[in-house]
Amino acid sequence: DLAQAAPVINQYKDEIADPARRGLVERHLARFLRTTAPRLAEVRHGMIHGDANDYNLLAGDGDDLMSLHQTISGILDFADMVWR
Repeated sequence: DLAQAAPVINQYKDEIADPARRGLVERHLARFLRTTAPRLAEVRHGMIHGDANDYNLLAGDGDDLMSLHQTISGILDFADMVWR
């Protein structure tokens, strides 16, 4: 969730031992706070699953019985879902 990016990065950035890498993170965070964060309220919101992978998908046969392709018929594991 991008709205939580700054607090999370600020909480953990000091764990980066290399000062050059920590500085890189801090510069990108400053840019994010200056240019992106103020505009987040303008972005259309919706559900984001957050953990889509092969193990969280249900597959079903396609509508055409002769088709060799499968379709995604469902999604599992909503623990990482966010509203954004």
